[in-house]
Amino acid sequence: MSTTIRSIRTIARSRAVRIAATGVASLGVALVIALAWRDELARLHAGAIGTAIDRLSWQQVASAAALTVATYLLLPCYDLLALRYVKRRLGAARTIAASVIAYGISHTLGFAAVTGSAVRARFWSSWGLSAGEIAMAVGFAGFTFLLALTAVGGVALAGEPPALLAHLPLAAAVARVAGALAIGAVLTYIVLAARFGGVNVTLRARPWRLPDWRTAVAQVALGFADWTAAAGVLYVLLPGSSAVGLWGFTSAFVLAQLLALASHVPGGLGVFETLMVVQLGDAVPPGALLAALVAYRAIFYFAPFVLAVGALTSYEAWRRRHAARRAAGVLGNALDRLARPFLPTAIGMMTIGGGAMLLVSGATPAVHGRLRTLVDLMPLGIVELSHFTGSVVGASLLVIGWGLTRRLDAA
Repeated sequence: MSTTIRSIRTIARSRAVRIAATGVASLGVALVIALAWRDELARLHAGAIGTAIDRLSWQQVASAAALTVATYLLLPCYDLLALRYVKRRLGAARTIAASVIAYGISHTLGFAAVTGSAVRARFWSSWGLSAGEIAMAVGFAGFTFLLALTAVGGVALAGEPPALLAHLPLAAAVARVAGALAIGAVLTYIVLAARFGGVNVTLRARPWRLPDWRTAVAQVALGFADWTAAAGVLYVLLPGSSAVGLWGFTSAFVLAQLLALASHVPGGLGVFETLMVVQLGDAVPPGALLAALVAYRAIFYFAPFVLAVGALTSYEAWRRRHAARRAAGVLGNALDRLARPFLPTAIGMMTIGGGAMLLVSGATPAVHGRLRTLVDLMPLGIVELSHFTGSVVGASLLVIGWGLTRRLDAA
């Protein structure tokens, strides 16, 4: 028993240390971001970013939106491959819907292993997948994402190292070596899949089946298509006069996204923008670059996030519609039982109040302007009769209200 308690305490301490280390790292990243943005913003005059945003053409915005749609249509392929790996089919429409919602939320909130996986588990469990199948499918989708990042990052580093590394000694050579190693690791994975596809291996006490070579190639191809489209969203928002090529931009984009993911900042907010400004600040006017980054956040992150939250809320409301209807019925019955004893008294008091208002209105002098208008429209006798009738009705309402409060049948 004491050994178990000590083990729990050790695990709790290790988790607390990890959380504290993550917090300290995030604070450090935030400080670096603040210093970098202070230097960058100091070079801009007031209104430069707003002016650059106004200069974005509708063609640029439409192209960025189209590439965003293409990216979010490619992202469900990660889940389609994962579900195929666990040999479960949910239908393309349901898989795409769940995946788009999951990625729309996890891209903005960050911590995709928690946020996106929780959304997927919510959908998949309601559609019949077991906990083991969900864990394996989520793990395979995460591995596909890392494999895609390794492949794209390796090609980018080997082909054209990011400008962020150009100012460091031997950085370009080291980047090319790292890129070559990444490409080699991906090729090794494909060769192993071709040679040992279908063989079970044990990782962290869990058996995993090595996919066949077709799935491995599909994973890598999906990564290139996904990351190219995602980089294209920001690239088309840059001004046409910027001196940066697509391949060099993709290299900088992948490195910035990788470091943003490693920072544990939700959505990489601030980290990604800072790294892009540092890398492309000499090739793109600062105001135009910041305007493109703001538009990129709105188009690629904020708009899908709002739509995903709305879709998830609608789905949960639809799933719980019968329970909500039953709860409304139970609440209505409870309110009816609680309010029924007080209804006669409440109605009687309102009736007495109405009668009192009529009596007070008939007893107080009328406003001269209104009275003159009435006399012009109808004979004075009818006006006087209406005042008398109002007083009689008011007195009657007082009697009826008293009877209602006393719960008399005659009332």
